[in-house]
Amino acid sequence: MEKESAILELYEYVQMNKTSSKEYSMKLRKFIEAKEEFDKHLIDEQKEQLENLLELCGDMHGQEFQEYFIAGYTLATKLMAEVFINGNDE
Repeated sequence: MEKESAILELYEYVQMNKTSSKEYSMKLRKFIEAKEEFDKHLIDEQKEQLENLLELCGDMHGQEFQEYFIAGYTLATKLMAEVFINGNDE
């Protein structure tokens, strides 16, 4: 699927060159602080289990973001093709 791999290449480029908003950075900082505070009340085994859960959650969200990107890019491409094909028929 050459078309899909080109979209995935674009996705990877966007991921590598994106910047974070102030709002995202603030939420990330709050999450890290809350997790560190939460970790203080856990034993080592629970910390490991939590890390595994967070890793799975991160992987799942990463896959979801990639799928949304592909779906959005595909839709945008189809819309542009429709505009070029139909032109100014209206």
